[in-house]
Amino acid sequence: MKPDGIEANYLYVDKNNKKINEINKWKNFAKKNKKFITIGSDFHKKDGLRPEIGFINWNIEITDDEIDEIKNNIIN
Repeated sequence: MKPDGIEANYLYVDKNNKKINEINKWKNFAKKNKKFITIGSDFHKKDGLRPEIGFINWNIEITDDEIDEIKNNIIN
């Protein structure tokens, strides 16, 4: 059985228009609870192939290993 995932790579804006970055908090939670880390379905990696969306001047780094882990856990 494959583990559950959690969307840890996520930024949001609160009601005061303040950007909130809790990526490390949720990555640590995932690791501690044996969950794999995901990213939202609207994520676009800055690789010259896909359009960039989301916050201007904010870059969420996700490694190729993390992408492979997501694919391995959602496919099959």
